[in-house]
Amino acid sequence: GFIAWAQKKGLDFDLLEQVGLIGEGERGRYAMLRDRYTIPIYDKMSRIIGFTARTMSDNKDICKYLNLKNSLVYHKDTSVFGINLAQKQARIQDKFYLVEGGPDVIKLQSIGILNTVASLGGAWTPNQLKQLFKLAHKVIFIPDADTLKDGNKFPAGTVNVFENGRAALEAGFTVNVREIPIEYPAPKKEDPDSWIVDKGHFEQMRDEEFIFWYCTALKSRRSCFHSPRSMYQKFLRPIENAT
Repeated sequence: GFIAWAQKKGLDFDLLEQVGLIGEGERGRYAMLRDRYTIPIYDKMSRIIGFTARTMSDNKDICKYLNLKNSLVYHKDTSVFGINLAQKQARIQDKFYLVEGGPDVIKLQSIGILNTVASLGGAWTPNQLKQLFKLAHKVIFIPDADTLKDGNKFPAGTVNVFENGRAALEAGFTVNVREIPIEYPAPKKEDPDSWIVDKGHFEQMRDEEFIFWYCTALKSRRSCFHSPRSMYQKFLRPIENAT
């Protein structure tokens, strides 16, 4: 395993622990990313600065994704997965496609949608959005098509875009949403990397302005079209205050 390989290579275990690649418990040292598909995270210069790892287990009690902890070279709130390959195309098209996970980015970039990036988590931070805004001025969110859990009003992927879309508007972006065209809420979970198998599937997804998409999502519970004051307070006033 990784521990034996690191010992053979003579790597510094203190450094490996500092960057989050190994941990230590009652039974000794262990690899933090064991039993996971491990994917390197690159910076803009295509230098490896960290790793994200997806579990190979179907156990729902195990965290699906695991990222390295912050270190001297990797900071989650400033690192954008896929930025090394996405930045050129984003400048040309003046837009990014935003997804949640590393595998989503890999799939879309593999079919030619190079300007796709991920936050490696539900939330996009102000620092991440600032980095994107230096390269392009439009973002298009592609949410996971999640099932609706008991007690929740909306699926998790939808809630993430509610919050991130507002943050992107406040950061000055033009914001659209491009949803997987399946029944809502999804009867089973679909991620962009599982549903978008080729460009044909990608083209089936319709772009919609974020505010109208937001209203449509809420309409089944309460209409936001009849309340200009509510829309102003939620979207326009924060943007005016920021400027």
